[in-house]
Amino acid sequence: MGYGCQKAEKLGCTPLGYRMLLDPAIVVQVTEQDFIVSGRVCGGDSGGPIWDNPRAVVLGALSRGDGDTPTEEGCNFGIYTRTDAHWAWLQKYGTKAAADGGYAAPAWVSLSLPPPDAGPPPPPPKKALGETCTGPGDCESDLCISYEGKQVCSKTCKVKGDCLPGVSCISGYCVPVPEVPIEDTGTPIEDTGAAEDTGEAAVPETTVKSGCAMEPAPGPKPQPWIVGVAVGLALAVTRRRR
Repeated sequence: MGYGCQKAEKLGCTPLGYRMLLDPAIVVQVTEQDFIVSGRVCGGDSGGPIWDNPRAVVLGALSRGDGDTPTEEGCNFGIYTRTDAHWAWLQKYGTKAAADGGYAAPAWVSLSLPPPDAGPPPPPPKKALGETCTGPGDCESDLCISYEGKQVCSKTCKVKGDCLPGVSCISGYCVPVPEVPIEDTGTPIEDTGAAEDTGEAAVPETTVKSGCAMEPAPGPKPQPWIVGVAVGLALAVTRRRR
């Protein structure tokens, strides 16, 4: 808000008597003492406030601007002094002015400053090579490429050593190497070949077929000549007795 007149010789106005309003005021930069507003701010506006209407708060007073020149119209931005940067001074002399003028001091002379604005949250951390991304700004390397149907952070390379462990150099770019699962075949059982000696007679092994136990294997069959010799001996003994 100000009372300046832009190009008085063209508009036929004087620098006094005209209140001009810039709404909305666009703040483009903030420092510890000032902030800069983009817009039509010209000579005669100095000292004018920048006003937060919903909260009824004066945020700053116009200090200076670019102004016009013989070759350019100027008046493109204004630099405002922040009221919160001089809060103690304003409260001190606001109280003094009320006492000198014989009127009640305004409420703001006893108010405390609100906590400072924490500002926007910090950006998320950058992602390493091989991690998924949506754009170059997500990656530490500022390079996001499409690989096997997904976007991953990458960088240019010549050999695998240019990339991180678990990331390989393929076609000049570092890309993640998929892990190949190893099939679990189980733990083999070691056969020592030694049987425990229990002191008992060995039992013939049984043959298992189709899940059913078979009878023990039969012993050896007697040979015919052995039978013939035994019969001959028996006949000889019988004849002697007679």
